[in-house]
Amino acid sequence: MDKIEIIEKNFVKIIAACNAVGSVGIFILMLVVVRDVGLRTFFNIGVVGTAEIVANSLVAIFFLQIAYVLFKDRHIKATVLYDKYSTKVKIVVDIATFLLGILVFALVIYASWSLFVTSLTIGEWVGDGRFRFPVAPVRGMILFGSLLMCITYLFLIINRIRKLGRLKSSETGGEDSIEGGTA
Repeated sequence: MDKIEIIEKNFVKIIAACNAVGSVGIFILMLVVVRDVGLRTFFNIGVVGTAEIVANSLVAIFFLQIAYVLFKDRHIKATVLYDKYSTKVKIVVDIATFLLGILVFALVIYASWSLFVTSLTIGEWVGDGRFRFPVAPVRGMILFGSLLMCITYLFLIINRIRKLGRLKSSETGGEDSIEGGTA
């Protein structure tokens, strides 16, 4: 196992932990919503702040879980054309889309940084006088999740380049096989 694989293995543990925290967050949000709906249904009493909690927490949870979903290749996708490509073309298309993904999430980081700093500086909150939800942690999760996405894309690019190398090696009669590697 080389250094990159060791770093990747540890990185996967980090994004898996983020995914687990996000899953716990979803469960907690479910309890918050069920409590609000139950109180509204049976006692005509709404829970103050439910909308703010849910709206902001969903964004934070999304950015906690997105990198793990990407790494495990569990995003929804249409593969009508992709499935018709040869293995080499698929690898090239993957690398191109991963580079585009890095660009997109780097732009998210760039666009979100000043908003995060401003939010921290002024102590930004959402909600009315009865309930206020801090915005800075959510903006921080957007930055953190976007950074994790960029790193995940880098690992995926490295894995595709290695796969391409194994593919070329197997075509030239090398001992390596394209099977059994990280995709």
